[in-house]
Amino acid sequence: MLPEWHDQAVAALAEAARPASPPDGTREAVHHKMAVALLGAVWFAGEHHLVGRAEWPPELAGVVLGAVRRAGRINDDPMWGNLGRGRRP
Repeated sequence: MLPEWHDQAVAALAEAARPASPPDGTREAVHHKMAVALLGAVWFAGEHHLVGRAEWPPELAGVVLGAVRRAGRINDDPMWGNLGRGRRP
């Protein structure tokens, strides 16, 4: 991921998470970090296939964040029990 994409991904996800931004609690903070990485990977793969970052729909950041928040393999991991907030629906 290009260095400026990280800041752009953080900003896009903060916008998509409103009104719950900034992340509230450890679980939400981890979800945001995972979503930043995933959104950056989507942009990077798009560039490889000649789809520029600006060509993705503006809803992409919200879709990525929603997918991370709902992902069973992420949220059912036993590690989450140590973060003090139950499984998100």
